[in-house]
Amino acid sequence: MSPTFDRLARPYHLLERLAFGRRLDAVRRFGMSGLAAPGRALLIGDGDGRFACALLRQYPGIVVDSLDLSRGMLRTARARIRRELPGAVGRFRAVQADCRQLPLVPAPYDLVVLHFVLDCLSESENQVLLGDVGKWLAPGGKLLYSDFNLPAGPLLWRLAAAVIIRFLYLFFGLVAGVERRRLPCLVWPEQLPLSASSERLEGLVVAQVRVRSPDQPLPCGPAGLPASRPGGHFPAVGPPDPAHGSCGPGN
Repeated sequence: MSPTFDRLARPYHLLERLAFGRRLDAVRRFGMSGLAAPGRALLIGDGDGRFACALLRQYPGIVVDSLDLSRGMLRTARARIRRELPGAVGRFRAVQADCRQLPLVPAPYDLVVLHFVLDCLSESENQVLLGDVGKWLAPGGKLLYSDFNLPAGPLLWRLAAAVIIRFLYLFFGLVAGVERRRLPCLVWPEQLPLSASSERLEGLVVAQVRVRSPDQPLPCGPAGLPASRPGGHFPAVGPPDPAHGSCGPGN
């Protein structure tokens, strides 16, 4: 069963703020200011659009594809951008799809973002996704990653962190149908070496910047849009934005 965060789309920001303050937003933005004016970005599991909004605001020329399994989250993200950055609506496309079953090979992106999403996937699913990300990024393109982490340090803090993570998994299992109950062990592809890293909350959350090594050519669809695999499409949420045109059946 695939998890769905539709029920959390509206209260998610408030719940996060009550639990962690603004710390997770700070973790998400680690490395964002050091980007070299990216042209195209793919956000996977961005949720309610806070990071997308920050990215569109900081880089006026960027075009963002935001992929999420939750239709409710994507609608919340689109509404946020219309409200806070109405001039950027044409540079944002909400795409409802499961990152584990993408029917398309996206064109090269300058930036791929994975914030608090890999903890919902199994080790094998993450291995496939990270391998794909290594192919989707243009040579020299950057990956921004953040997630929860079991920290080192004093025993009492390690135990407390384990309890916090366990509680989060139980909560999201009950409310959103997340089936995992522990953090996955990530094996990063060789073409995504670590460039920079940071920790918050005494190591409970981590952020990384990884840069794709220029080792192989990448697939590219027409005009930089996703290139179809047989029988597949990206179902866009809402009417297609003028900057992108039609990208499959509208919803």
